[in-house]
Amino acid sequence: MDAETINVGIRIKSRFHEIEPDKTESLCYFAEMMESVMEGDDSEESEEVRRFLKFLLDDDGECDNFEMYTEGELYYGDGKLEVRYREPEITGMGDSVTSISFDCGDRSLVTITRGGDVYTALVLERGVRHTCAYNTSSQPFIVYTTARRIENSLDRRGGTLDMIYTVETGMSPPQFNRMTMTVTPVPRSEALPI
Repeated sequence: MDAETINVGIRIKSRFHEIEPDKTESLCYFAEMMESVMEGDDSEESEEVRRFLKFLLDDDGECDNFEMYTEGELYYGDGKLEVRYREPEITGMGDSVTSISFDCGDRSLVTITRGGDVYTALVLERGVRHTCAYNTSSQPFIVYTTARRIENSLDRRGGTLDMIYTVETGMSPPQFNRMTMTVTPVPRSEALPI
C-alpha cells in the first residue's frame, strides 16, 4: 500500500497526578481507570465511588489538567502510523514539532518525539520501564517512563490513543499521566499548515 498523508484535527487531554508515598501507585491507576468507566453514570452509588476516587487521586480532588486542539498531519504507510503537529504557544514548547508514532503490527509500543526548541524522545510500552531523553533550553535530563495502559484505535481514518503512564526524573516526585489523543480527518482546504 502506498503511503498517505492526511490532514487531521487533534484533541489532546492530559491529567498529571503526583504519586504520593502514602497512596500506592496501583490504587492511583485503578482510580484513574475507574473514573473513565463511570462517566455518564449519575446514580447515588456512583457519586460515592467518585468521591473515593478523588481521594485516591488527590486529597482535594485536584490534578494538573491540560486540554488543547490543534491541526496536523497523519502519515500512514509501510505498516507504520505517525501523527505530527506543531506545538501551540499555550504549551510553552516554543517552535517545536511533536510526533506520535507506532508500528501498526504492535500498537502497544508508542514513541513520542519532539524536535525544535524542546527535544524529547519518550518510549511508552505497557509494563516496561524505558530510559528516555528530555532536553530543554536550560538543561538536558533523563526521564523514565512505564506505561500502565495503552488503548490504541488509531488508523488512517483517525481514532483515539488513550494511555496511562508514569514519568520519573531525579529532580521531582514521580507522577503519572493520563493522555487521550483523538484524531479526526479534516478537509485539505480547511487544514492549517504545519
